[in-house]
Amino acid sequence: MNVRIAAALALLPLCAFTSPGESAPGFTDPTAITNVWAPFVPGSVKLFRGRDDGVRTARVESFLAETRDFAWGGGTVECRILQEQDFEAGALIEFSLTWLAQDDEGNVQVFGEVSWAVEGGTLGEAEGDSWLVGGATQEGDPPGALNETDPHLFMSADPQPGDVFVSPAWPSGNETVTVLAKLKGVKVPAGSFEQALLVQELDDGEDGQAPEKRWIVPGVGIVKEKEKHAHDELLATSLVEAAVGP
Repeated sequence: MNVRIAAALALLPLCAFTSPGESAPGFTDPTAITNVWAPFVPGSVKLFRGRDDGVRTARVESFLAETRDFAWGGGTVECRILQEQDFEAGALIEFSLTWLAQDDEGNVQVFGEVSWAVEGGTLGEAEGDSWLVGGATQEGDPPGALNETDPHLFMSADPQPGDVFVSPAWPSGNETVTVLAKLKGVKVPAGSFEQALLVQELDDGEDGQAPEKRWIVPGVGIVKEKEKHAHDELLATSLVEAAVGP
């Protein structure tokens, strides 16, 4: 196995966070991520399956027990690590890490996102939109990762229909997330869920990109994603608190 993949696997078991005039969030207990729309339970796993332009896809999300510290706001913020592995036609094509922390208001903030393309089992260079608060500061960080000053909102503590959040989308443009509706429920292969939040994401930095819709349920997070030529659904998860049936 490629050394960089082995090192990454050793870890195994959207929107600017403030506007001008707003105060920065506090992080008293940042690794206790209890936000019902984006729960983080170390050791948990989510498995998705879908298609992209007719090709079978799968994604494995692993909620790691390890953490990482980021220097920010004159102190240190400890972050949880979400690992994602994306497969296409049975082959691993992308490996990603996202660092998350919950602020004192219950919002989940993201302190960095790094993705590597994988070809033939070999980890390539980091994707150009990879970023870290404070930039590359630790061994294994891609030297080309963008140095971001502040964390971005990953999930609001109380998202409501009509809410709109905007964050930078590298290398250019903005990513706009709109909360469209609260639904009575949604059904996916992993089970039926009694409540759901429907959101839309649009990256205006990618020419011709169609909006992506996501269905999010309490106690589990995202269970379904759909865009013009691709979709995926939750197949199985150990985060089953909101499931009411197969």
